[in-house]
Amino acid sequence: MRRSKESWLRTIIFFVVISLTLQVHGKISYESRNGFKDGVPDSAAEAEALLRKLISRPSSSPFNIPSPSSPLLGVYPLDPLTALEIRTAALVIRSANRTSSLQFKCIGLHEPEKALLLPYYLAGTVPPLGRIDRKADVLVVEATSQAVAWVVVNLRTMKIESWTNARPDQHAASVTLDDQDSARTVAFADPRVVQRIKALGFNDLSSVQGDVWDAGYVADNPTYSAVRKLVQIFLYVLLGKGDDYYAHPLDFVVYVDLGAKVVRGIESLPIQQGFSTSNRTGNSIPTAGASIFQPPNSIRNDVRPIAISRPEGTSFQVQDRLVSWQNFQFRVGYNPREGLVINHVTYTDNGKLRPLFYRLSLSEAYIYFGDPRPPYQRKSSYDAGNYEMGKSSMSLSSEFCRGQAYYFDSVTHNDKAETTVVKNSTCIFEEDAGLLWAHYDSASDRMAVTRSQRLSISSFMAIGSCDYFLSWRFYQDATIELSVRLTGLPNTNLMAVDVKAPPYGNLMAPQVYEQNFQYFIGARIDADIDGVQNTVSVEDIVSVPAARNPYGNGIQTQSKVFQTAGDAPTDNAPGRSWRISNPNEVNPVTGRQPSWKLIPQGPNMPSLLAPNSPLKDKRLRWADHNMWVLPFNDEEIFIDGLYLDCGVAKWTNESLSAKIENTDVVLWHVFGFTSTPDPEDWPVVSSLPDTVGFKLRPSNFFTQNPALTVPPASQTTAYDDQKGWSAVPINPTPGWRN
Repeated sequence: MRRSKESWLRTIIFFVVISLTLQVHGKISYESRNGFKDGVPDSAAEAEALLRKLISRPSSSPFNIPSPSSPLLGVYPLDPLTALEIRTAALVIRSANRTSSLQFKCIGLHEPEKALLLPYYLAGTVPPLGRIDRKADVLVVEATSQAVAWVVVNLRTMKIESWTNARPDQHAASVTLDDQDSARTVAFADPRVVQRIKALGFNDLSSVQGDVWDAGYVADNPTYSAVRKLVQIFLYVLLGKGDDYYAHPLDFVVYVDLGAKVVRGIESLPIQQGFSTSNRTGNSIPTAGASIFQPPNSIRNDVRPIAISRPEGTSFQVQDRLVSWQNFQFRVGYNPREGLVINHVTYTDNGKLRPLFYRLSLSEAYIYFGDPRPPYQRKSSYDAGNYEMGKSSMSLSSEFCRGQAYYFDSVTHNDKAETTVVKNSTCIFEEDAGLLWAHYDSASDRMAVTRSQRLSISSFMAIGSCDYFLSWRFYQDATIELSVRLTGLPNTNLMAVDVKAPPYGNLMAPQVYEQNFQYFIGARIDADIDGVQNTVSVEDIVSVPAARNPYGNGIQTQSKVFQTAGDAPTDNAPGRSWRISNPNEVNPVTGRQPSWKLIPQGPNMPSLLAPNSPLKDKRLRWADHNMWVLPFNDEEIFIDGLYLDCGVAKWTNESLSAKIENTDVVLWHVFGFTSTPDPEDWPVVSSLPDTVGFKLRPSNFFTQNPALTVPPASQTTAYDDQKGWSAVPINPTPGWRN
């Protein structure tokens, strides 16, 4: 990958400063590395002593050498936290807090206030090194009481800037890997759980697998609702290496209190068609195997490989985390909860840098299962809020990222603030996207054909049985697309022998039952179309009213401008889109305001949750509408709120009269799909049917099609034949061809 001279210079400066730091602070660097080796010291006194050594400065030093976490080492203010910064943030908290049982649930970048970075974004420049402090957001939990606090740590001063304790009714939404391990340990140590497993014929507990979920809706159970951190565990049996344990579900669910480390409840699952759980006739565990890892003799032999190559290299450039491609420029970000974030999107239009989107992210993905029989009302998951999509990112390879790809690593951590690097967790690659435009001109008997290339920035998240392939895609006609592909394994429960599935799902195999389910996915879109002052409107394509439509063929658009936050909650409809405009600019051709339209993609099934469903009340109201718009607020990042307390719905209700016309606005778009499983989804679900998302397309933004300057297909598409690389003919004579 080509790098600019400035990039190389910054790299050289980085290593020079590191070298000086190690020479002048050799002893401190050595001790700090040892302290971080196994996370952060449990003792506050030890942590405080280590912190003092880390920030001390020898008086004889001729340089004011920065600490290893300082932005003076060349880290851009929006770049993800490094491993050292994560550990430093935890060390600062441990040294200030006398409780040794703190758990570090989530440590991510505290993004700088938009007002600080906005001038540089609009001008296409970079703030001077060290101008903006690097800070960390830290979600900490006291292990026994499960009391929660949100802490902001300044990584330059190594001091706590704020410590905000959560209310008693708020809890840490995250269910970390440490939480899951702890919950399984508690469950499998409970004699009641062991007895039920052995009663089903399984004496070897090592073969029992536990899927750990947040407990979901518990307001109907006083014992559960009194627990600050409760999880539920669905149980399965693994019958050998490579076996799919979802083929062998057990018939009960366990509820574990993570604070007290005890089992709070064991509930039988219904295995007949009705609601009753008392009839256990036919209660045996299916043993028929299932695996996605097929033996070689069962693999098709009539599939020929497709070669993907770029003989002249890539068309995109990467400098640190800044990406340039086809007039687009943006920065690739990451945080533990959302995962992939796209920052500071601009477009260069005939030499003019035009801002588009300050920040783009997938904020939440919620799934609930549509079986009304208790206790399935609790079977639901916030895959970002509970499992942290960033922490769930997996290493990518050429099977995901075709051709010549560029990769970014990410750093994650456990509850002790021990860090690990996930190699290649984000990839950037170009791919053919089909026909861009074509036309046969009969007057000149010429054919013009242009094929589309797109740039994909992708990550893959594995959360339980579900796998996400998330891609932000940029196109040569200036379209931006969010594509969410879901694949993975059906999440199953048990049915009794010879019992058909109830109408709330289907049998994947004998006794192996999957419920119908629905996804709500929320995206956050911080738009700055040609500047910060933007207006949002909803636009429908409709027939012209009869009074002005004498022949009935009239078509027009009908728009409503959102003036206040209370105007904005709206839903999908046929032919509907939302327009983000800059009312202070005018397109010289059309006389209209330059804008971008948000166009939903995919099935976008409306919510099937009943309007009065108690599942919505305290957590899910953000899914009541497909669109919300609010004035920008630095603290409103997650669509469902920091503690999964309805987020954007609550903020909207608290500010119904807030002005959102001709100001800095954030759009929150909710989309999703509904699935009714079939045997064709067993034992693995294909991704193609469940691709959802939206497109952001320019409208009155340019004076002509920006794709007009894309070279013809003869120059951008090649094929490999026996004679080597050659251009595909663009002006063929009439007739069929092989």
